[in-house]
Amino acid sequence: MEVIGCRDIANRRLSRNPALTEGSAREPRPTWNACSIRIILGRSKVELFAILRRDGWADGPALEAAAARSTEVGDGMPDDIRWIRSYVLGESGGSLGTVCIYQASSQEAIQKHAAAADLPVTEIIPVADTVIVRPDPK
Repeated sequence: MEVIGCRDIANRRLSRNPALTEGSAREPRPTWNACSIRIILGRSKVELFAILRRDGWADGPALEAAAARSTEVGDGMPDDIRWIRSYVLGESGGSLGTVCIYQASSQEAIQKHAAAADLPVTEIIPVADTVIVRPDPK
C-alpha cells in the first residue's frame, strides 16, 4: 500500500500558537493542514469513507450475520473496497445501526458492495482528514 498526495500530513510540524508570547508555559499545538488522501490498494486509487447505516438490524445475531456477508463480499473486491472498522449504534427503538469506516475506490463501489452483501446504506460521507486525540477504548 502506498499513500500519495498527502505531504502535509506526512510532514506535520508542531508550531507555537501565534496568540502566545515567546517563553509561554503552554505546549506547542499541532497545525492541521487539510489535504486529499488517496491510497493505492492493488491498482485502484481509494479514499476513506464513513458509511452511516441507521436502524439496520434488530439484534446482535442479525448484525453478526451481516458482518460475515460484508467480509465475504469485500474479500471478492480487494482492489475496490476494504472494511477498516465499525462502531455499533444503539438506536432509539432498540435496533442497531453502525458507522463503518471503509477505504473504497468510489461511492459506487460502496453501493455495489452493500447491495451484494444485503447491507443498508443511509449515507456515505467522504472523510477529509483524521485527528486522533486518544486511541479507541477497548
